[in-house]
Amino acid sequence: MKKLFVSTMFIALVGCSEKGASLSCNNTEVTSLVMNIASKELKEQLFKLFFLNEASILPRDIAEMTYAEFKSKATSGIGKKVLDQTDSTVASIKLTDMRLQGKNETTGMISCAAKLSGKNGDTDIRYTAQLTDEGKLYVEVSGL
Repeated sequence: MKKLFVSTMFIALVGCSEKGASLSCNNTEVTSLVMNIASKELKEQLFKLFFLNEASILPRDIAEMTYAEFKSKATSGIGKKVLDQTDSTVASIKLTDMRLQGKNETTGMISCAAKLSGKNGDTDIRYTAQLTDEGKLYVEVSGL
């Protein structure tokens, strides 16, 4: 699976959190956001790879589509098979081996490393989490 990932970074914001003082790499809110970000990005990458594997060519219109656009148009044949492969692959992915890499005591930001483990193997990712001044959880993920 490691070969299927392209380096990228995403940012997500969610509602207020009371857990700022206790942010940790395996905090439920943090890991949920990491998985949400990873799932979205992996779908964007994988459906194109699976289409290429099935059709041996990636037409320009599909290469420029988002996963959501492809999903709205692919209702049968190769498209349906690609969607099924993409969804089952992403659904099998788990966040494992979470470990703290650093914590900034002033800002409360934590830096973490973990593995995304799935049926096609593991890949290492990194993520940071902190609260904004407004009390919202801010997460960045890299290595996807």
